[in-house]
Amino acid sequence: ILLSHPLQTLPRQLSLVRQPTRHYRKADNMAGETGSISLPLPISMTIAGLFAMACLNCAEIGVLVFYTFKRYAGLYFWSMLVATMGTIFYAIVNLLRLFALAPNFPMAVLLALSWWAMVTGQSVVLYSRLHLVVSNRKIIRRVLIMIITNFFIIHIPLTILWLGCNLDPDYFLLAFNVYERLQLVAFFIQESIISGLYIWKAGRDLKPILAVKDRAGEKVTRQLIIINSLVILLDISLIITEYTGNLYIQTSYQPLVYSIKLKMEFIILNKLIDLIQRPQCNGRYPRYPRSHTVLESLPSVDGEPLSVTANRGPPAENYTSSRAVPGNETNLASPEANNGGSHGSTRSSGPRESFDIDYGA
Repeated sequence: ILLSHPLQTLPRQLSLVRQPTRHYRKADNMAGETGSISLPLPISMTIAGLFAMACLNCAEIGVLVFYTFKRYAGLYFWSMLVATMGTIFYAIVNLLRLFALAPNFPMAVLLALSWWAMVTGQSVVLYSRLHLVVSNRKIIRRVLIMIITNFFIIHIPLTILWLGCNLDPDYFLLAFNVYERLQLVAFFIQESIISGLYIWKAGRDLKPILAVKDRAGEKVTRQLIIINSLVILLDISLIITEYTGNLYIQTSYQPLVYSIKLKMEFIILNKLIDLIQRPQCNGRYPRYPRSHTVLESLPSVDGEPLSVTANRGPPAENYTSSRAVPGNETNLASPEANNGGSHGSTRSSGPRESFDIDYGA
């Protein structure tokens, strides 16, 4: 009887030791970390609708990018293209994975790669137009170092945890849930730093130029602030969906948020470029039209298209299209962009109105 007591309690003690290693159950995958999910029809339709809106926005951005750029080159063009395609693939692959329309693990791998392109691509888009308003190369280099560092300390470890969740949830699920929340906040801070730096430098260094533009300058400045404030609110709503434990909603809502941010970034930056390059005309001279494709397509004496240059001086001097943006190292806050001097020239590609954008080195 004395020996039976410890033997009877031994299985209970062993069970207490094994208790922290909990066996994974299918019901634990309600958020979609480890594979497909089963949701009510209204929620499934909502998720599909979010994916559809994200793809529609990205398709529109792709058309605008290829229509707007005359030269398909430069960091801004390629980062915008990579971020747009990454967002589309993220939405499509996530839809196939959540509703078990394709094998789980291959879709998890593609989802991780498209997540890299979508998130870091967005940051590179924001970085690629910093030199337009920031002339300090040390600041620009530090921003680039921040993006590269976050890629290696966030993307790579979380990708390993993500793939581990889809192979062995017992060992990786808890660590993934913790790191997933941290990465969302980290990338939010990164994008806020880049956008905040852009707004601060644009508002400070471009203030004299925007003041000359009167109401148009005030309107663009106000739109710049409103759009970046809206982007911050969208990111905060994304963080809320993550911290409430709704990963399937967060992963469905995230591509829509990033597609909206890309579209607003593209529109407001082109408005700022167009405003800065547009000459300031007073009452003594007639206002030039915004489109000069007909004028630029006329042949000159040497057979080349007419190259006209923007100038605030007398009408006898040349004038260039407000749609023409110089080459790689354009800085809107530089004296060349402010004093009404030569802005360079560009050849017209026909009736299409397009920016000759080539941001980034």
